[in-house]
Amino acid sequence: MNQSYDYDKILKKSLEADLQWFEEEFDQIFKSKSKFTKQEINMANQILEMLTKITNIYNNEQLLYSLARILNELEKKYPVFF
Repeated sequence: MNQSYDYDKILKKSLEADLQWFEEEFDQIFKSKSKFTKQEINMANQILEMLTKITNIYNNEQLLYSLARILNELEKKYPVFF
């Protein structure tokens, strides 16, 4: 039982770090642009969709709240993608 708990804890920390990394990378890719091509919009939407699917797989409420927070912040910065 203890091993499973430790594994879940490590996995959760890893996924939280990945969510933070994702937000930073998204900013680096799109922050310097004021206009986006249709291809860039499609790429951003695919990235966001994949992130949401991956986070949902783990069915962890705290990770879903973290994802929602990040998506809300990104939506404020890049409304064209949402």
